Parts: sequence; C-alpha cells; structure tokens
Amino acid sequence: MAKFYDKRTLNHEQALAWVKQQIISMGFAFNETHIEAGIDAFAELADPNTGEARASFFGIQVKTCEQFDAETPEKFSFYTDGKDIAYWNSSTIPVLLVVCRAKTNEAYAVKVQEYFNLPENRNAKTVVFRKQQDKFESDGTWQRRLLGIGVPHGYGMSFPPVPTEEDLSSNLLEAVLPKSLYHGATKLKSRSDVITELRKHKFAGSEFMLRESRVWTVYSLHENAWNAVVDKQSLQSMNFADLAFHADPVKRRYAVELLNLCLSARLRRDEVRWLRDEEMYVYAPMRSITRRVRIPVRTTTSQTRRGLIFPSFYRGRLVRCRHLAFMANFLEIDGVYYLQIDPTYYFSRDGGRKHPKWEDLIRAARILQKERDYHSNLEVWHQLLTQQADFARTEYPFLSFNDYRRFTVPVSIPDDVWRSAAQSSSVDLDQKLLELFQ
Repeated sequence: MAKFYDKRTLNHEQALAWVKQQIISMGFAFNETHIEAGIDAFAELADPNTGEARASFFGIQVKTCEQFDAETPEKFSFYTDGKDIAYWNSSTIPVLLVVCRAKTNEAYAVKVQEYFNLPENRNAKTVVFRKQQDKFESDGTWQRRLLGIGVPHGYGMSFPPVPTEEDLSSNLLEAVLPKSLYHGATKLKSRSDVITELRKHKFAGSEFMLRESRVWTVYSLHENAWNAVVDKQSLQSMNFADLAFHADPVKRRYAVELLNLCLSARLRRDEVRWLRDEEMYVYAPMRSITRRVRIPVRTTTSQTRRGLIFPSFYRGRLVRCRHLAFMANFLEIDGVYYLQIDPTYYFSRDGGRKHPKWEDLIRAARILQKERDYHSNLEVWHQLLTQQADFARTEYPFLSFNDYRRFTVPVSIPDDVWRSAAQSSSVDLDQKLLELFQ
C-alpha cells in the first residue's frame, strides 16, 4: 500500500522554514524546537550592526492556513484554541504568533501577550490581523519591533511552567429557549397599535415584535385576541431553535430580540424592570420604600439573605435608594444560548425617581465594591432567574435558566491577580457613599 506525506505537515514545515529565513535575515538567531507543545522555535536577539548576541529571547509559534477566515482587503480573522492562548500567556518569555498563507510568502504576525492584554481582547479566542500593519517580513519595521520584545539581559532563558488546571464559574447563565414560535402577516404599523388591539381583549402579553410586515411572537396566534392583529390565512409556526440558530444573522437577531422581551416579562413578575435609557434591569418595586428589601438565597454551602434595595437616611430623611441591577446580553456559544449578567447598581431618590447623581454614585460604588460583593450579586440574580414555581408563583412558560456556565481552564489563576485583599459589606458601601454624597 502506498504511503503519503501529510499535506498540512508539509505546509507547516515550509512556512516554518520561510519564517526562519526572515528571522535570520534580520540578524537574529533561530533555534527550532523538535519537541514542542505550542512554541515552534526560540529566537535570540542580536545587535543588527555588530551581530553581538544580547542573551535576549522570544518564542515563535507558526500557524498555516489554506484560506484566511473573514478575509477582506484590510484584515482577516484567525481562531486559536483557548488552551494555546493560556499556554502562550503563561510563558515567561514573549511569544510571536505568525500566521502564514500556505504555499506562499504571505505572513502576518502579532505579539501574543501584548494582543491579549488589551481590554477588548482579554476574553477573545480570535486574533484579528490587520494586513497593512501586521504583515511579517524581514524589513526594518519588524526588525525594530522585535528588538524591543525579548527578555532583558540578566533574566536568563526561562520556559513556561507546567500548567495546572482550575475549575471556574462564569457570569453566563444557561438559557432554556422557548419551544415554539409563531408569525403571521399584519396590517398594523407599530407595536403600540398591536398592544391597543390586544388590550381590547384584556390580553396583557408583550412578548412580540413586528418585522417584515409580520408579527413574531412566542404566543400562539390562534388565540382569539390576535384575530384583529394578524391574517389567519398567513399564520405559520416553527421551532424557536430554528430561528435562534438560523443561517441568516438577521433571523438570529430576531430570536435574541424575542428572548429579551421574554426576559423583561419574566423579571417584571419579581418587580425587576427594564430601564430603556439606562439599558439595565433594576429591582424597582412600585411602592414606598422605608427599609431594606431582602430575599432568601441558597448558595453552594448555606442559605442566606441578600439585599435587593438599600435605602439611605441622613438626619432621619431618606436621601437615596441603592437598587440592585444588572446589564444583560444574550450570547450563543457552542450551540447554547447564555444570558451574560454584569451586576451593577442604580440609584434613585426615593425608590422611584432617578437620583440626579446616579451615574457618579454607580462609578463610586464600582470602585468601592469588592470581589465578594460582585459574587453575592450574581447569586441574587441566579436566585431570581432560576427559582421554581410554587403555590404562590406560576411557572413562566417561555424562558427559563439553568446554572452559570462552569469550565476548566488549563492554567490556574493566582488569587491575588483578581481578588481584592480587603473585604467589604453592603453596610460599609452605603456608609461610604453617604460620606461622599450627602
């Protein structure tokens, strides 16, 4: 039986040889690794004029593609595995990622740690290469860039530590999608027109939208309340998942819009309201607030009570209320929809009217808030969004949630990188805010 060389291996070897030629042309040493887990070679910098070795090193990882993803004349995207990113970022020497177009001399490069340290890239798995800026070749531009990235002399040669796995929880709450979706043609022009017709039949549902001269909703359009809204002959039904995972991104946005409407309707039952101008969900009961409102929350270790609203008094007078709030975003990851929850606060004068300094108060609270407070607030929203039906509470039929997404990262994260040494309580936070904003 005939044997064949793997095309991808040959393409990679060809690209690696070409990158080696560029590095050597810049006047640097190139030392290929024969056993590697994510770094193809190590380069040692040298003085371009004298050739004097600097004992300054960086790693090189070469990737080869037949075609670039999402390519335009200005840029393209390269998806890299999360384990690779964790491995490169754990390295104690800089790493240069070079992506080559197979069987050509076209290549682009980025400094990995520098790229993923940017706030907008920290959670990304895709590297966006800008062709004009990132084009890699043995010219003076990349020679100057590389002279500044090596490990300084005196640090010596250092290699990445052996990664240690760690289990983490996220702020991504798994969503259980509605089962069915209905749509039908309508002559009504606006959402308010549809609501007016529905209210005539005492129908209070608001989980619908108008697109393409059609009503799209999670409610069955065969109910009598919809007779004056849609043309019965045009009614169609489908699985909601077919819209949520549709090949057309416009249709997927329809699904996300309906999910947001369902989320708002579900939260209204718990006195959590969507504030359009502030773009956040806020616990805002329609009653006078004279004391803190708490709810029971079950954690992994115990049952406790957490606050939803915190009134602050000064000289016996109510001066403001701190409301628990969150910003939300539906995301599709690996075929599953999640609700991304970013806990925050909202401030009112008396539980209703917006406080004139609410934005300043939020910024101050963010600064004063500690890691424990953030996770406590995540627990509150988990409780409200996952609580089951009981004698006093009916099941919301269209949208439910499971637990926060949990995952294992290949490299452990030192606690002092992200956890504040100090701890705070909600009482401390409100007292400090009262001192700052009397």
